[in-house]
Amino acid sequence: YEAGNYSVIWDGRDNSGQAVSSGTYIYQIQAGQFVDIKKMVLIR
Repeated sequence: YEAGNYSVIWDGRDNSGQAVSSGTYIYQIQAGQFVDIKKMVLIR
């Protein structure tokens, strides 16, 4: 991957296509050997 800013868009749906509830979610980003885990809050 080249250095720079990247973005990811999540539509608030699970793997089955169902809308998820409001709450705190944990996500993981991987790029090469880089791995980062963060929390996000989804409010509907």
